[in-house]
Amino acid sequence: MTPPVVTIITPLHNGADFVRRAIGSVRGQSFTDWQHLVINDRSRDGGDEVARQLSAEDQRLIVLDSEGPGAPSTRNTGIKAAAGRYIAFLDCDDYWAPEKLKTQISHMQAHDLVFSWSSYEVVGPTGEIVRTQAAEPSSTIADILTHRTVIGCLTAVYDREKLGTMLMPQIRMRQDLCLFWAILKRCEDLGLTAGGITTPLAFHQIHENNMTRNKAVAASYQWRAFRDVMGLSLPQSVFYFAQYAANSIMHRARRSPTPGGGH
Repeated sequence: MTPPVVTIITPLHNGADFVRRAIGSVRGQSFTDWQHLVINDRSRDGGDEVARQLSAEDQRLIVLDSEGPGAPSTRNTGIKAAAGRYIAFLDCDDYWAPEKLKTQISHMQAHDLVFSWSSYEVVGPTGEIVRTQAAEPSSTIADILTHRTVIGCLTAVYDREKLGTMLMPQIRMRQDLCLFWAILKRCEDLGLTAGGITTPLAFHQIHENNMTRNKAVAASYQWRAFRDVMGLSLPQSVFYFAQYAANSIMHRARRSPTPGGGH
């Protein structure tokens, strides 16, 4: 069989309340040449059964069990099993606009991009859109390290034909940031191009279980990402962390009093 153009990776851990909507947003894409891998990470609320029932209706949807606990191992299980040229990410509690893949893949091919992202809408607990997280049309490594550019994992797509298969590092939080840093670094090293789409193409759901709602914990993992994963020196880490903290405060101040999201 001809491989799909895009593989979508969805980690699933107790997402019974949301996973049907996430899968439905993929099945509702105007771009239909995709493979959707839902990776079950020890779900105990029946979310995996919901996904398996839906997979019986569409052979493009495949449910796998994670090779290890936690978001990095779960996402990496999907990346390793992917058949598509392009790797896209969608958490089980988020969802996409119907034109997301068509718009993004066309944009990447038209502009020879190997990595792309888009703006997205942040959705409150009762379904209302509380703000738009705007995407920058271009970004440097320094931009994402200092939080001047926010790349939502639910919007990210990379071309593994040109970049190779790139996995997420084993860190409990900020693994997506570390992956995006590694992708942009490879782009810089190889002379490849990355870019964002300013149109909102996805929806990030706020709820009480969002890990990144705890800003103090997220900040501690930001520091660990700088030091342990990226291998930045102590002076570099202090500089980028100070810039990250200042820009994060400004981001929150601009969108107050509405609730915030994160990477």
